[in-house]
Amino acid sequence: KEGDMVTVGQPVIRFEDAEYQAQVRMASARVATSEADARRAQRALETARARWAEVKSGARPQEIESARAEVEMARQRWEHLETERLRFKRLYDASLVARSDYDRAETEAALARTRIRTADEHLKLVQAGAKAEAVDAAAAQVREAEAEFKRAETQIAQARADVEHANAVMQATAGQSSLDGKITRKFVEPGEAVEGGMPL
Repeated sequence: KEGDMVTVGQPVIRFEDAEYQAQVRMASARVATSEADARRAQRALETARARWAEVKSGARPQEIESARAEVEMARQRWEHLETERLRFKRLYDASLVARSDYDRAETEAALARTRIRTADEHLKLVQAGAKAEAVDAAAAQVREAEAEFKRAETQIAQARADVEHANAVMQATAGQSSLDGKITRKFVEPGEAVEGGMPL
């Protein structure tokens, strides 16, 4: 007010700053959003790295043992069914069972033999580990996740810079006294429109 004493740096006039306050709030919201995106990107990166490590490491010993057990079970099943097939062959040759009974026993033994080959191939695949293409694909996913995380970090930095800029602009809405003294005259009243260079 006219007659008030002021010191250097003391705010003496404040311009309407609602728009600038909104800009500060919006920039702060972008920081929060960018930080959430970065956390998601970091979790995706950790998942991709874990998947890559898993693919590179190959099968666990338990998986190999399980595959070996499948081969052994398939072999035992085949031996049992082959014994049955031979028994039915003798009975068929002696005309004691029908051809259809022998054919069924022969089919079951052949299927069991196929299951041995399938289980054996599965064991070989487990022992061999992942294909080079699968390892390369997992590594590519890690690189992609790293790039996404870096992008998210860059967005955080940009959003924080926007907050700093918005705060600086908002601070400029307060005119400060350039010297110690006394307010002798006010040229404007609250709510009046002003122009640059106009005495206030």
